[in-house]
Amino acid sequence: MNGEEYWVTFVFELFWFFVIYSVLILIIGKLFIGDSWRQRVLLSTLPILSLEISLSGIAALYPPEDPDLILFGIVIAYILYRIFARFSWVPRLAGGVYVVFEALSPLLALSTFNDRDLFVPNLVLLGATLSLLELTRRRLLPRSKRGGS
Repeated sequence: MNGEEYWVTFVFELFWFFVIYSVLILIIGKLFIGDSWRQRVLLSTLPILSLEISLSGIAALYPPEDPDLILFGIVIAYILYRIFARFSWVPRLAGGVYVVFEALSPLLALSTFNDRDLFVPNLVLLGATLSLLELTRRRLLPRSKRGGS
């Protein structure tokens, strides 16, 4: 494999893990966190936490393969969440965090244009990623910021 093939595979795995861990974080936020403040912090930092766990999951796949890296990533994500929960300004940054992730995701998917085998799957996963991010962002922002709808 050359460098371009590694990059295309990395982007595919990143999108795949990002979607999976984002859905899991949404489920955890809905089912296991009763406090609305903590739910808002979790949803506000969802892209950051999901990206961190995704990168540790990808690192666990490559030699030397070590499944403990996924657990380590989850522990680091929990520590980050607890740190974010201590600051009252974190939910106000949610819109900016989501916009940055929504802007960078298509660029990441388009960077795999030269590979015919993974370009379409990357676009499908991009659609799932953007849908998750947009729906979560809309749920987070108050109705007054969305035009009163």
